[in-house]
Amino acid sequence: MSIQLILGYVKILVGFALLWGGFLVWNNIGCRRIEGVEMEPALKKDKGVGISPQIRRPDQLQRDDFISYTTAQGGKSRVVAARVIGLPGDRVRIVEGEVYLNGSKIPSNYVPKGQNSKETLEEMIVPRDHVYVLCDGRSAAYNGGLDSRKLGPIGQWAVSGKFW
Repeated sequence: MSIQLILGYVKILVGFALLWGGFLVWNNIGCRRIEGVEMEPALKKDKGVGISPQIRRPDQLQRDDFISYTTAQGGKSRVVAARVIGLPGDRVRIVEGEVYLNGSKIPSNYVPKGQNSKETLEEMIVPRDHVYVLCDGRSAAYNGGLDSRKLGPIGQWAVSGKFW
């Protein structure tokens, strides 16, 4: 075999490896632009954030993960970012803005001052294949109906990925 033939095969192999690597990255890593202020200061509005679109099922998520999901309101769909509070089987209750998970109050030191709402919601059990999410900017998110307080638990089919 000549050197020219070997170099030709090496070029084809390198090209194939680059193409395969690009395809792998394209399908497993993405970027999402934060559309609203509901997660500030943790996620800034109009900032691009890396997202893992392969993580969608509730068994792949943990509490305090940031997820992206789609909601439809008034004939328009919107992509929302929120923090996972409850997983399937968890009991979630809100009393005067304080969140209780499985009977224990959870800290909400990440909620900006003046953004905690004062609503009270009855305890609910998060259904299978769903997660209970809250935005950090609680009063803005509640008024906009963007998190689980108004939408209810978010189904796995609406989750578009987990931020990293």
